[in-house]
Amino acid sequence: MELRTIENLNPPIACDPDPDMALVEASKRGDGSAFEEVVRRYDRKLFRISNNVIHCPEDAQEIVQMALFKAYQNLSRFQGNAKFSTWLIRITLNESLMRLRKQRATREQSMDRDPHGAGSASASGNRLPVDVDRLGPESGDALQHGRASAHPNKNLTEVAADLESGLRITRHRRALNRRNIRNS
Repeated sequence: MELRTIENLNPPIACDPDPDMALVEASKRGDGSAFEEVVRRYDRKLFRISNNVIHCPEDAQEIVQMALFKAYQNLSRFQGNAKFSTWLIRITLNESLMRLRKQRATREQSMDRDPHGAGSASASGNRLPVDVDRLGPESGDALQHGRASAHPNKNLTEVAADLESGLRITRHRRALNRRNIRNS
């Protein structure tokens, strides 16, 4: 009678190699074009996932940019235990869920101040957390997508300023639209 051990109870499962690992390794070595390819591959998919969670295209695009930025910043922490796409999706979902929590908390605080909902749900100091000094020069190329890709000659500081300005404008327009809806 053969004794069964844990090792021979579960036969080894053949895993498909992660098609993104070569790009991840190149990005870790500082190849900005490799991360640009990752952005091209997953930008739309991450947008759809985020938009399905928060139901606001403007916020979803902002969340995708933040998720990609965080992924780039933390590439060294990616261990390869799961597919890279799974890691990116998880970052995007976490960012989306955090945005929902913040919106809910802001709405509750606003309702506490004004029970009729006329209080401003302003973004109190919500700034794009871009610490340009900590990033290398190749980061600018890797993170320039969306609105930023229309200006390939700008450095990361200028791109971050444009993104932040665009986010403020979007938030302002959204607040005006909410106010108009409440007043009508």
